[in-house]
Amino acid sequence: MDVQVEELSTVAKKLSFTVDPKAVDQKLKSSYAVLRKEVKLPGFRKGKAPREVLEQRFGPDVSSKAAEELARDLVAKELVNRKLEPVSEPMLEGGPLVPGKPFKFSVTVELKPEITLGEITGLQVTVESAEMSEDELDAHLETIQQQARSLVPVTEDRALQAGDVAVVTVLLKADGYDDHRREGVHLGLPDDASSDFLNELGRGLKRGETRTGTVTVPAEYFDATWAGATCEASVELNEIERIELPPLDDTFAAALGHETLEAARQDLRNQLVAIKKQRAHAHAERSLVAQLIDQHSFEVPPQLVQQRALVLARAIGAELLGGASSGETTTLDDLADDKRADVLQEAEFSVRRELLLDAIAQRDGLKVSDEDRQSRIEDIAKRTGQPAETVRSYLVDSGGLQSLDARILEEKAVANLVDQATRS
Repeated sequence: MDVQVEELSTVAKKLSFTVDPKAVDQKLKSSYAVLRKEVKLPGFRKGKAPREVLEQRFGPDVSSKAAEELARDLVAKELVNRKLEPVSEPMLEGGPLVPGKPFKFSVTVELKPEITLGEITGLQVTVESAEMSEDELDAHLETIQQQARSLVPVTEDRALQAGDVAVVTVLLKADGYDDHRREGVHLGLPDDASSDFLNELGRGLKRGETRTGTVTVPAEYFDATWAGATCEASVELNEIERIELPPLDDTFAAALGHETLEAARQDLRNQLVAIKKQRAHAHAERSLVAQLIDQHSFEVPPQLVQQRALVLARAIGAELLGGASSGETTTLDDLADDKRADVLQEAEFSVRRELLLDAIAQRDGLKVSDEDRQSRIEDIAKRTGQPAETVRSYLVDSGGLQSLDARILEEKAVANLVDQATRS
C-alpha cells in the first residue's frame, strides 16, 4: 500500500491511498463470505449461494460498502501510525472496489492548529451585579400572577371597552386566497399580540355584532400563507370577558408551594439572583475569551466550524418547531441569510474558544482529578434526577467522559483568565 500526504493548510492534510489488488480481492472475498451467511436466495440453502449469484444480485452494494469499510480501517491505522488526531470527521473520497484492480481513495483530515500563546496581558473583566431590587422582584411576581389569571364572562349587556378581552370569530378574504376562518380568537390579552391587528375592528362592538375593514396581516402571523397580506377582515363579537387576577396573598403562595407570600418572594428572589449570577459569569467569560481571541491569530479547521454550525442550526430548528427531535433535519440552508451568517460566526467563535482554552490548559498543566469528575457527575445526577452511578455508566458507555473532562479543563482555564484579568 502506498500513501501520499499533501499539506492543504496549517490545519488540513490530504492522505491519498493506493491499495494493491491482492488486498482488494481479499476484502471482497470476506465481504461476500459474510453476505453468504446472512442472505437466503430462492433455489439455494442459506449459506450456500455461489459468489457469482451474489455478485449479480448485490455486487454494487457489496463493492461500495466494502470500499468504505476498507478505507476507514486503513485510515484509522494510518492516523495512529502518523500520530494524527482529527478534530472533525475525516472526509473520504473514493469509488467501489473492483476485483483485480488497485483501490485508490483519499481522505482529508483536519487537525488542531499549533497555537503559540503569548504573554496574556491587559485582559479586563466586568462582572455585572446580581442584586435584585424590589421593583424587579415585584415585576417577576406580577408575571407569575398574570400566568395564573382567569377569564370571567361579562354578563351585562354593553359594548366592548378598553381592558376587556373579546372572544371573536374572524374571517379573512382576499383575491387569490382561500377564505381564512378562525373561531374563539381572543383579542386584548396582554401577553398575546398575535391578533392585535384586529383590535380596531373589535373596538366598541356588542355581542352578535360584526365589523368589516381592510387590514394588513403581520409578517409573523402563524399562518405563513396570510403573513403580510392586505385583505378584508370581518370580526364578529361572540363574548366579552375580563381578566381576573388572584390576589397576592398566602393562598396564592400556597399554590406555588410556600406557606406564606413572604416565603414565596424570598424563594423567587433566590432563583432570580442565581440566574443573574449565572448570566453575569457567562457574559464576563465571553468577554475575556473575545479579548483572548483578539490577541491570537490562527487558522481554524473549516469543516469543524461547519459541523459546529450545523449543531447550532438544529438547535434553532428544535426551538422553532417545539422539540429537540423536530430540529434534527434542519440545515444551514434552511436559515435566512442573516441568521446563517450569525450562526457561522458563533460557530467559529465557539471553535476558537475551545482551541484557545485547550492550549491554555496544556500550557498551565491543568488536570482533571477524580474528585473534579465525580463532583460534576453528581451535579448532573442532581439536575436529571438520576443516580450518580447511572450517569457515570452512561458517560462511560457513550464516550462522554472525554467531553466532560474537556469542559472541566475549559472552566479551569477560564478561572485562570479571570485571576489574571483586571476587574473594572
